[in-house]
Amino acid sequence: MSLGAACIALLYATIFGNVTTVCQQMYRATGRYHEVLNSVQDFIKLHELPLGLGERVIDFVVSSWSTSRGIDADKVQHHLARLSGKISSQIQALIKLRLKVIAR
Repeated sequence: MSLGAACIALLYATIFGNVTTVCQQMYRATGRYHEVLNSVQDFIKLHELPLGLGERVIDFVVSSWSTSRGIDADKVQHHLARLSGKISSQIQALIKLRLKVIAR
């Protein structure tokens, strides 16, 4: 196999691998959405909420999900707080490297 054919094969593998990952993430997010919606509907049935109240609860859950797209902002902030030190050290390393290049 020539080098060009190997590069093309690698390119196709990268593209299709990324497409597969995106599809899996969409499928997983849809599954979480349906799981939450089913849990809310089970709660409404279990506690025998009035029809109007049940519809409002479902509307609230659907609108909350569409606003946040299922992302928990608290988890994201927690991860960002943990990563802030690493990000700062990476930025400082890049600045030092650039200053060394400029000084030469």
